[in-house]
Amino acid sequence: MTDDGTTFIERFLERGVRAVSGGIHPVELLQRVEDVAIRAVRDHVMPNQLVLTFNPDDFVSFEPLVPEFRAQLDRMLDRVEAREGFSRMGPRLVHFEVSPAVPVGGPSVAARFADVAHRPSHSPAGQTQQLSLLQGAMLVTSDGSRIDISHVPFTIGRASWNDLVLANMAVSRAHARIVLEDGKLVIEDLGSRNGIIVDGAASEHAPLQPGTMVRIGDVYLWLEYRG
Repeated sequence: MTDDGTTFIERFLERGVRAVSGGIHPVELLQRVEDVAIRAVRDHVMPNQLVLTFNPDDFVSFEPLVPEFRAQLDRMLDRVEAREGFSRMGPRLVHFEVSPAVPVGGPSVAARFADVAHRPSHSPAGQTQQLSLLQGAMLVTSDGSRIDISHVPFTIGRASWNDLVLANMAVSRAHARIVLEDGKLVIEDLGSRNGIIVDGAASEHAPLQPGTMVRIGDVYLWLEYRG
Protein backbone atom coordinates (compact mmCIF):
# COMPACT_ATOMS: atom_id res chain seq x y z
CA MET A 1 0.00 0.00 0.00
CA THR A 2 0.97 3.67 -0.24
CA ASP A 3 2.32 5.79 2.60
CA ASP A 4 -1.27 6.85 3.31
CA GLY A 5 -2.20 3.18 3.57
CA THR A 6 0.62 2.55 6.03
CA THR A 7 -0.50 5.50 8.15
CA PHE A 8 -4.01 4.13 8.03
CA ILE A 9 -2.81 0.76 9.39
CA GLU A 10 -0.78 2.40 12.15
CA ARG A 11 -3.73 4.56 13.19
CA PHE A 12 -5.97 1.54 13.53
CA LEU A 13 -3.36 -0.43 15.45
CA GLU A 14 -2.87 2.48 17.83
CA ARG A 15 -6.61 2.46 18.49
CA GLY A 16 -6.47 -1.26 19.18
CA VAL A 17 -8.52 -2.18 16.12
CA ARG A 18 -6.51 -4.92 14.41
CA ALA A 19 -9.19 -6.35 12.17
CA VAL A 20 -12.84 -6.36 11.40
CA SER A 21 -14.73 -9.31 12.92
CA GLY A 22 -13.82 -12.44 10.97
CA GLY A 23 -10.28 -11.26 10.21
CA ILE A 24 -10.90 -8.67 7.46
CA HIS A 25 -8.47 -5.80 7.95
CA PRO A 26 -9.68 -2.35 6.82
CA VAL A 27 -6.65 -1.95 4.55
CA GLU A 28 -7.34 -5.32 2.92
CA LEU A 29 -10.89 -4.15 2.31
CA LEU A 30 -9.59 -0.92 0.77
CA GLN A 31 -7.50 -2.97 -1.63
CA ARG A 32 -10.52 -5.05 -2.54
CA VAL A 33 -12.54 -1.91 -3.25
CA GLU A 34 -9.76 -0.61 -5.50
CA ASP A 35 -9.57 -3.90 -7.42
CA VAL A 36 -13.35 -4.07 -7.93
CA ALA A 37 -13.56 -0.42 -9.02
CA ILE A 38 -10.74 -0.78 -11.55
CA ARG A 39 -12.22 -3.96 -13.01
CA ALA A 40 -15.53 -2.11 -13.50
CA VAL A 41 -13.97 0.72 -15.54
CA ARG A 42 -15.63 1.14 -18.93
CA ASP A 43 -14.19 3.35 -21.70
CA HIS A 44 -11.83 4.94 -19.18
CA VAL A 45 -14.74 5.92 -16.91
CA MET A 46 -14.70 4.86 -13.25
CA PRO A 47 -17.93 3.67 -11.60
CA ASN A 48 -19.29 6.28 -9.22
CA GLN A 49 -21.25 4.02 -6.84
CA LEU A 50 -19.66 1.53 -4.46
CA VAL A 51 -21.70 -0.76 -2.24
CA LEU A 52 -20.03 -2.62 0.64
CA THR A 53 -22.23 -5.24 2.27
CA PHE A 54 -21.34 -6.79 5.62
CA ASN A 55 -22.59 -9.62 7.74
CA PRO A 56 -24.33 -7.99 10.76
CA ASP A 57 -21.72 -9.44 13.14
CA ASP A 58 -18.91 -7.87 11.10
CA PHE A 59 -20.59 -4.49 10.92
CA VAL A 60 -20.84 -4.20 14.70
CA SER A 61 -17.04 -4.02 14.74
CA PHE A 62 -16.68 -2.05 11.54
CA GLU A 63 -19.27 0.69 12.09
CA PRO A 64 -17.03 2.92 14.29
CA LEU A 65 -14.42 2.84 11.51
CA VAL A 66 -16.76 3.98 8.73
CA PRO A 67 -15.92 7.73 8.73
CA GLU A 68 -12.17 7.20 8.55
CA PHE A 69 -12.51 4.28 6.15
CA ARG A 70 -14.64 6.41 3.82
CA ALA A 71 -12.09 9.23 3.89
CA GLN A 72 -9.25 6.85 3.05
CA LEU A 73 -11.33 5.22 0.31
CA ASP A 74 -11.93 8.60 -1.33
CA ARG A 75 -8.23 9.48 -1.18
CA MET A 76 -7.25 6.11 -2.63
CA LEU A 77 -9.69 6.29 -5.56
CA ASP A 78 -8.85 9.94 -6.24
CA ARG A 79 -5.22 8.86 -6.65
CA VAL A 80 -6.21 6.00 -8.96
CA GLU A 81 -8.28 8.33 -11.13
CA ALA A 82 -5.46 10.88 -11.33
CA ARG A 83 -2.79 8.26 -12.03
CA GLU A 84 -4.74 6.43 -14.74
CA GLY A 85 -6.49 9.44 -16.22
CA PHE A 86 -9.93 7.99 -15.48
CA SER A 87 -13.01 10.20 -15.48
CA ARG A 88 -16.18 9.71 -13.42
CA MET A 89 -19.79 10.36 -14.42
CA GLY A 90 -20.84 12.02 -11.16
CA PRO A 91 -20.16 12.34 -7.43
CA ARG A 92 -18.81 9.21 -5.79
CA LEU A 93 -21.49 7.39 -3.78
CA VAL A 94 -20.36 4.94 -1.11
CA HIS A 95 -23.01 2.84 0.60
CA PHE A 96 -22.56 0.50 3.58
CA GLU A 97 -25.18 -2.21 3.90
CA VAL A 98 -25.87 -5.14 6.22
CA SER A 99 -27.13 -8.57 5.16
CA PRO A 100 -27.14 -11.93 6.96
CA ALA A 101 -26.64 -13.52 3.53
CA VAL A 102 -23.05 -12.24 3.49
CA PRO A 103 -20.65 -14.63 5.26
CA VAL A 104 -18.80 -13.52 8.38
CA GLY A 105 -15.38 -12.20 7.46
CA GLY A 106 -16.30 -11.72 3.83
CA PRO A 107 -17.81 -8.30 3.06
CA SER A 108 -18.92 -8.06 -0.54
CA VAL A 109 -18.00 -5.12 -2.77
CA ALA A 110 -19.91 -4.01 -5.85
CA ALA A 111 -19.10 -1.14 -8.22
CA ARG A 112 -21.83 0.41 -10.34
CA PHE A 113 -22.56 3.37 -12.58
CA ALA A 114 -25.27 5.57 -11.02
CA ASP A 115 -26.91 8.41 -12.89
CA VAL A 116 -27.21 10.80 -9.96
CA ALA A 117 -28.84 13.60 -11.92
CA HIS A 118 -31.66 11.43 -13.19
CA ARG A 119 -32.21 8.72 -10.61
CA PRO A 120 -35.69 8.35 -9.14
CA SER A 121 -36.55 10.12 -5.92
CA HIS A 122 -38.30 7.02 -4.46
CA SER A 123 -41.63 8.66 -3.95
CA PRO A 124 -44.67 6.46 -3.22
CA ALA A 125 -46.04 4.38 -6.08
CA GLY A 126 -48.14 6.40 -8.48
CA GLN A 127 -46.49 9.71 -7.58
CA THR A 128 -43.67 11.49 -9.34
CA GLN A 129 -41.41 14.21 -8.05
CA GLN A 130 -39.18 16.56 -9.99
CA LEU A 131 -35.65 17.09 -8.76
CA SER A 132 -34.58 20.67 -8.08
CA LEU A 133 -30.86 21.37 -8.08
CA LEU A 134 -29.23 23.18 -5.15
CA GLN A 135 -25.84 24.74 -4.61
CA GLY A 136 -23.92 25.46 -1.43
CA ALA A 137 -26.04 23.48 1.04
CA MET A 138 -24.61 20.49 2.87
CA LEU A 139 -25.34 18.22 5.80
CA VAL A 140 -22.72 17.71 8.48
CA THR A 141 -23.01 14.52 10.53
CA SER A 142 -21.80 13.86 14.05
CA ASP A 143 -18.87 11.82 12.70
CA GLY A 144 -17.61 14.86 10.78
CA SER A 145 -18.78 13.79 7.32
CA ARG A 146 -20.01 16.51 4.96
CA ILE A 147 -22.55 15.62 2.30
CA ASP A 148 -23.67 18.06 -0.35
CA ILE A 149 -27.41 18.51 -0.74
CA SER A 150 -27.12 18.74 -4.51
CA HIS A 151 -30.84 18.41 -5.15
CA VAL A 152 -34.23 18.07 -3.49
CA PRO A 153 -36.08 15.93 -2.65
CA PHE A 154 -33.01 14.51 -0.84
CA THR A 155 -33.66 11.17 0.85
CA ILE A 156 -32.07 9.83 4.04
CA GLY A 157 -32.20 6.22 5.24
CA ARG A 158 -30.46 2.88 5.63
CA ALA A 159 -31.16 1.51 2.13
CA SER A 160 -28.51 1.95 -0.56
CA TRP A 161 -30.71 4.00 -2.88
CA ASN A 162 -30.93 6.97 -0.50
CA ASP A 163 -29.01 10.16 -1.20
CA LEU A 164 -27.58 9.95 2.32
CA VAL A 165 -27.12 6.38 3.54
CA LEU A 166 -26.88 5.95 7.33
CA ALA A 167 -25.66 2.45 8.11
CA ASN A 168 -27.28 2.34 11.53
CA MET A 169 -29.84 -0.23 12.62
CA ALA A 170 -31.91 2.46 14.37
CA VAL A 171 -32.44 4.11 10.98
CA SER A 172 -35.28 2.91 8.75
CA ARG A 173 -34.66 1.99 5.11
CA ALA A 174 -36.56 5.10 4.03
CA HIS A 175 -36.37 7.37 7.07
CA ALA A 176 -36.63 11.04 6.10
CA ARG A 177 -36.26 13.47 3.26
CA ILE A 178 -35.37 17.10 2.72
CA VAL A 179 -37.65 19.13 0.46
CA LEU A 180 -37.97 22.73 -0.64
CA GLU A 181 -41.07 24.63 0.49
CA ASP A 182 -41.52 28.31 -0.38
CA GLY A 183 -37.81 28.51 -1.12
CA LYS A 184 -36.77 27.07 2.25
CA LEU A 185 -35.45 23.64 3.19
CA VAL A 186 -37.68 21.40 5.30
CA ILE A 187 -36.99 17.94 6.71
CA GLU A 188 -39.86 15.50 7.01
CA ASP A 189 -40.30 12.02 8.40
CA LEU A 190 -41.26 9.24 5.97
CA GLY A 191 -43.16 7.11 8.48
CA SER A 192 -39.96 5.74 9.99
CA ARG A 193 -39.87 3.42 12.97
CA ASN A 194 -38.02 5.81 15.31
CA GLY A 195 -39.01 9.15 13.78
CA ILE A 196 -36.83 12.25 13.70
CA ILE A 197 -35.83 14.48 16.61
CA VAL A 198 -35.40 18.18 15.81
CA ASP A 199 -33.73 20.32 18.48
CA GLY A 200 -34.65 17.74 21.11
CA ALA A 201 -38.31 17.28 20.18
CA ALA A 202 -40.00 14.63 18.04
CA SER A 203 -41.18 16.11 14.77
CA GLU A 204 -42.73 14.92 11.52
CA HIS A 205 -42.06 18.12 9.56
CA ALA A 206 -39.71 20.94 10.51
CA PRO A 207 -37.75 23.80 8.91
CA LEU A 208 -34.09 22.93 8.36
CA GLN A 209 -31.88 25.90 9.11
CA PRO A 210 -28.21 26.31 10.03
CA GLY A 211 -27.91 25.47 13.71
CA THR A 212 -30.96 23.17 13.75
CA MET A 213 -29.87 19.84 15.28
CA VAL A 214 -31.56 16.76 13.83
CA ARG A 215 -31.25 13.22 15.20
CA ILE A 216 -32.04 10.30 12.92
CA GLY A 217 -31.59 6.98 14.67
CA ASP A 218 -28.30 7.39 16.55
CA VAL A 219 -26.88 9.94 14.10
CA TYR A 220 -26.91 13.72 14.62
CA LEU A 221 -26.79 16.03 11.62
CA TRP A 222 -27.18 19.71 10.85
CA LEU A 223 -27.26 22.08 7.89
CA GLU A 224 -24.40 24.30 6.78
CA TYR A 225 -23.83 26.49 3.74
CA ARG A 226 -20.52 26.86 1.96
CA GLY A 227 -19.07 30.32 2.23
